[in-house]
Amino acid sequence: MKEEFLHYLWRTHKWINSNLKTTDHRNLEVIYSGDYNEDQGPDFSYAKLSIDGTVWIGQVEMHLSSSDWNRHHHSIDAHYHNVILHVVWIHDEEIIVNGNVLPTLELKNYITDQDVIRYKQLIECEDRIPCEKLFANVPSHVIISQMENASIHRLQQKTLKFKKELESTQQDWEEVFYKNLCKYLVTPPNADSMEVLTTKISWRLIQKIKSELTDLEALFFGVAGMLNASSEESYVLELQNNYSLLAHKYNLSPMNVQNWHFLRLRPSHFPSLRLAQLASFFHFVDRPLAYLLEIADLAEARKVLIMEPSDYWRNHYQLGRPSTQPGNHRLGNSTKDVLFINVVIPLIYMYGTQNSNESQVSKALNWLEIIKSENNIYTRLWRELGFKPENARHSQACIQQYKIFCQNKKCLECKIGHYILSQG
Repeated sequence: MKEEFLHYLWRTHKWINSNLKTTDHRNLEVIYSGDYNEDQGPDFSYAKLSIDGTVWIGQVEMHLSSSDWNRHHHSIDAHYHNVILHVVWIHDEEIIVNGNVLPTLELKNYITDQDVIRYKQLIECEDRIPCEKLFANVPSHVIISQMENASIHRLQQKTLKFKKELESTQQDWEEVFYKNLCKYLVTPPNADSMEVLTTKISWRLIQKIKSELTDLEALFFGVAGMLNASSEESYVLELQNNYSLLAHKYNLSPMNVQNWHFLRLRPSHFPSLRLAQLASFFHFVDRPLAYLLEIADLAEARKVLIMEPSDYWRNHYQLGRPSTQPGNHRLGNSTKDVLFINVVIPLIYMYGTQNSNESQVSKALNWLEIIKSENNIYTRLWRELGFKPENARHSQACIQQYKIFCQNKKCLECKIGHYILSQG
């Protein structure tokens, strides 16, 4: 058993009857169970209790055993000096605070065996999803409500990373957008290499040279280490010459080209083509995040991410290697969806929340609900159980629900888990 189970029981008043008594036989009435505290100090604050007719307002601390109080050294911690009730599963020791016995409620005396059994069934379950054998009995509105919560939880989790990056860039939103757009444009095997590249190529440097497309291409390919091979093509020779000048002027050093992965990738996902698309994008689109913040319609926003590379790339996927399959090599819709889901929408959502701009928050959620559902191991898993994700907000929820709630057995923080436990 975990303390989280006691928190759940306390918040939901799952005790058998209201005739509660402390371990020293005083009458106890819970008027308000308090506010759950996720920071340092007792588990609940501002609880309102009546003990033998006297009303107390203060903090409530919870442990599996009374003796945990001393084991955790709470008696010498000022944060715990205003505790008015100690809630435990097993009372094995009287606790003295300020010379008086601390009022204690031994909760196991008021909880049915069935509640405990159902809790253990979830927590000790070996299935991929702890409640999958009971999932079919959960009403759809409970499932949808939890999935909506999970989708918001996932957005907030993504913005935590962006907030740290924003702090490190002196609140430069465009630089955060640049770094993450580059990272998510490449496949996972090349994500680390792209992070190295965007560390070597600052957003400020891109702003300095973006007016000349060939300079921007030379910058990306040169720092990526892709201009070392010999070639007779005039385009490649021009890039090599331009990069030599840029490297001298801005003290640039190339990466090892071996850091980039091409094996088993479709040509349209080659990192060389992605760099050409990025160079074109940042050449033509000035302050892209600011532009996307001004657009209300998702269809219009999608047009911003066309990323059509220069003419050389109509019949190339790699430098110096002509392709027999020519094309315009614009971004496909599925790749755009990846960028919107992982970069554009989380940044717009964060911008809206930080600036109290409800229209941007609503826009971010609306765009998630317009984009079609992803198809991955997580969405397929939930489909097997009967939940059919209809859009990207649902599919993002499927990922978060499994990774954060189900995999970590956080059933007591989940509305689905609450419903199952409430059925007894």
